[in-house]
Amino acid sequence: MNFHLLQVCNVGQIVGGTGACTLSVVKSLPEIKHSVVCLGKISPDMSRIFKGVDLYEWKSITQKQVEQVQPDLVLFHNTHQRRVEDELFQVTLHYVHSRITPVKADRTMYCSRWLADQYQAKEEQVCLQSVFKPLISTRLKEEDYLLRKGQGNDPGLPEIKDDRQVRVGRICTPQLKKWPGVLIEMYEKLSQNFPQICWEFVGCPEGMQQKLLEACKGRAKFIPAKWEAREHLWEWDIMLYHNPDVTESFGRTVAESMRSACIPIVDNRGGFREQIIPGTGYLCDTHAEFEQALRELMDNDLRKEMSFRCKEHSDQQFSLRRFGDDLLDQFQAACGVSA
Repeated sequence: MNFHLLQVCNVGQIVGGTGACTLSVVKSLPEIKHSVVCLGKISPDMSRIFKGVDLYEWKSITQKQVEQVQPDLVLFHNTHQRRVEDELFQVTLHYVHSRITPVKADRTMYCSRWLADQYQAKEEQVCLQSVFKPLISTRLKEEDYLLRKGQGNDPGLPEIKDDRQVRVGRICTPQLKKWPGVLIEMYEKLSQNFPQICWEFVGCPEGMQQKLLEACKGRAKFIPAKWEAREHLWEWDIMLYHNPDVTESFGRTVAESMRSACIPIVDNRGGFREQIIPGTGYLCDTHAEFEQALRELMDNDLRKEMSFRCKEHSDQQFSLRRFGDDLLDQFQAACGVSA
């Protein structure tokens, strides 16, 4: 397809939802030419992950700069109106990821039904993201991890025992607002009630690590936030996420965990609710419900069954092919109508 797409990413890093979604667009439409503008300093990880894509670092968007790139369509990601100095002549589409004052575009789409409702937008403007399966850099393969989670039979791997240590992780960007103090009390109680659980945290700020380590009775591991850290989802049985202060518009880690056959237990709010269907995870309103979900998943057979359902559901719902088809529909709508 002879088509050139210019994406405008509001950050210059791959860690976080916007940068990751920008990459999902590239991966879901491999047949077209891609360029990406970052409205922030481009991190080494961003440059490495987007190798082969024309990558630019701009402070703002002007018509002169866009003309030099010569795209057929400009796709904004969560771009505030103050970051765009001129009205662009090109066809524009805006993918809104959170509550902002977005730059106007020929068409606007939203990453979840929940977010679209905040803007009183139409159903056809909702476009759920895709997520690719987290890469595996260890000597094990995807099939090995699935076998360890009970999906298949291999005499070379031992059966999972009911009393084995269960791995429960939390993965999030290292921002203080994403790691509220209430987690200390929550994990202290959960750690006391579930001595068979080993806790792992990706992206936890350094100032909070010692407190969480003590709350988890020493059974905690801390992993720096980087793109490759997603591979730990393959090793986890459960991904637990609670934050009473922040409602996620979509929350890619839920879909990423399911694509890794890892069962999500998360807040019953925002975009999380649109990803989990019955039998693929838990949506919780209270600490007691989080605890009950963990208690149920200490049953090895239930954990195996739900892990399989997570993988089956997410491989279809969040596939790159589905996302690519939806994006092409949105591109055509942007060229023909305004919304």
